[in-house]
Amino acid sequence: MQWNQKGKVTSVSIYFATGYFGNPASFFGHPLLKFNSDGIESPLNDTSLNYGANTPENENPVLYVLKGLFGGYKASFSHLRFFHHNHNYIENDMRDLWEFKLNLKPDEIEYIVDHTWEILGQDHPYFFLLDNCAYRMGELLEEVFHKELLFRNRLYVIPVDLFTNLALETREDGSPIVKEIKRTPSRYSRLSEKYNSLGPTQKKIVKDLIENTEFSNLDYQKQNAQEKVQIIDTLI
Repeated sequence: MQWNQKGKVTSVSIYFATGYFGNPASFFGHPLLKFNSDGIESPLNDTSLNYGANTPENENPVLYVLKGLFGGYKASFSHLRFFHHNHNYIENDMRDLWEFKLNLKPDEIEYIVDHTWEILGQDHPYFFLLDNCAYRMGELLEEVFHKELLFRNRLYVIPVDLFTNLALETREDGSPIVKEIKRTPSRYSRLSEKYNSLGPTQKKIVKDLIENTEFSNLDYQKQNAQEKVQIIDTLI
């Protein structure tokens, strides 16, 4: 069926979207699952699983905070093609994505796929500090690995703790729970990294070109071919 991608899911990754100050619920980042499969033209078309509160548009900020703290919203698991989240986080919100590829056996992959299908759309009360996205994702993975991945003795659960524990924990045979970590930088991070890699003269040229876009700029013309490429690449 469409949900299990016709049985072609070969691995599962959990992604960490870095913090986003445009939304109080995302200050500390956000996790989501991705079902990696063979035979699909692009990994961006893989199915992803998200957990979040169902909030109305243009909610009053004070009500938003109060309802979020005291369980005034319902939350549920939902699924979309991964390219929706990839575009939203990386291009719109300017958030880096960190992929934690999980070390799972075939029967464990099948269990996660089947179980997440069962829990799709079920409503739960949402508490931003405790029963939140990190808690629900951690709870799901604890069922598979039989490891405590959440700090239940605290009054809050934040995504970074879940990912830290995932990176440090091992399976019963001693192998790591996470077999690969990969970062996909946001558009903002790509710009910052390219700009910071430039020399002082190149940085000045970039600023000058942003202001007047005149490539006849004498300093620009003095650069060699590789330096010009770096400048143009940064501007793009």
